[in-house]
Amino acid sequence: MMQVFFQMEACNDFDVNNRETYLSQDVVRSQRDYCNELFSLLCNKKDEIDEMLETYSKGWKLSRMPKTDVAVLRVSVCEMVYLNLPAAVSINEAVDLAKLYGTDDSAKYVNAILGKVAANCTKKNEEA
Repeated sequence: MMQVFFQMEACNDFDVNNRETYLSQDVVRSQRDYCNELFSLLCNKKDEIDEMLETYSKGWKLSRMPKTDVAVLRVSVCEMVYLNLPAAVSINEAVDLAKLYGTDDSAKYVNAILGKVAANCTKKNEEA
């Protein structure tokens, strides 16, 4: 899904109605429900997700980050915040993707930003 989110960012296309443009059979394979849910979440919650990321990125605007890193961060935030995937699992996967597709520094700041998002999610859940 990171590659789908990257493509959506490159095209500046976050229209939920364009699902079939991005989610081909090759992309979703046996995870159609998961991919559809992530796609819908990004399209419908993009502003919230991006605001969260910018809040925890210590002054770095998403527009200054590599698009691959932004895609990785968005997938992980969707998983942790909206799908309740365990933070450790999502962050570990995000760091691995950042190492593979990002710059030399990507893994460090992806880990740091997502750690802050996860801590905030945990705090909100404890208050609820």
